Amino acid sequence: MLFLTASKIKLLALQLSTFLIFYFISMVILDRSFYLFRWTADNRYIYIWVIVIILTLKDKKIVALSITLGNMTGIIIGQFLGDYIKYINQAKITDDTSPEIVWSLVETHRGFQIWIMTLLIFIICGFLIQKLKTRLSTPSYY
Repeated sequence: MLFLTASKIKLLALQLSTFLIFYFISMVILDRSFYLFRWTADNRYIYIWVIVIILTLKDKKIVALSITLGNMTGIIIGQFLGDYIKYINQAKITDDTSPEIVWSLVETHRGFQIWIMTLLIFIICGFLIQKLKTRLSTPSYY
């Protein structure tokens, strides 16, 4: 169950390298204007990479891969869709808009919520696919 095989080592290397590449891109290449990239890197991707390691070691490879893919997809979609939503909201500001509304429209970036929702969708899909794969690979005794 928790034995390290060559396939687990390769999978772990692939998964952890994606986290490291995203971390490097977020911290070195991109500037602070890329809010979600920077926030997730500063907060170490809320340590979901630890969950990926544990799941891979417990032979839950599909779920671990779905978390890794969900993280990457969620950050990219969250960053750019969050920027777009913020841009649309800023266009709603008029001379009559109250300062509180202006602040909420200018300062609110929905990237985090988009990232988390995308990640949750990928996790749920990963669990369902893992369960289906396990069920299909288990012999039936009828």
